[in-house]
Amino acid sequence: MNHLNAASLLDMSLIIVEDKGLPKTKGASRIDIWWRGRENGSLMVLLAHLLTLNWDWAGVEIRLLRLIDGEAGREPSTRALWELVEQARIKAEVQVLVSDSPFSEILARHLADASVVFLGFNVPEQELAPAFQSYFTDMISRLPTTILVSSSGKADLFA
Repeated sequence: MNHLNAASLLDMSLIIVEDKGLPKTKGASRIDIWWRGRENGSLMVLLAHLLTLNWDWAGVEIRLLRLIDGEAGREPSTRALWELVEQARIKAEVQVLVSDSPFSEILARHLADASVVFLGFNVPEQELAPAFQSYFTDMISRLPTTILVSSSGKADLFA
């Protein structure tokens, strides 16, 4: 956590990879980006696109997912994600989920054939570090290869 805090203070973007290897079947199946805000989302979209430029990942579907807690937010959230896809000039599927269940439960339910998952995070204050580490360690243990992203904000697709 000291390294994460130091990098954050230096206004650096952070990427943490939990590498569980490529899927057992030939080629990758899908890249899931869990959108929880513009701050980390733009960098996650750019990284996912760059990943698809690799021959092992060429043609892999990118899926942008967002969890909201009320039906009233579905239309504006869907529209905002489609605007992001257009700004980034990438091919992606958009899916907005409405639920009040904990994020980790929703995440586990929607992983069917994802090969890699992008999740954003914010570096916690030092006193919250143990809870942060426990939360992400538990959640990531059930996921395929996972890339955690904390952006400095310099990779903004809307800038």
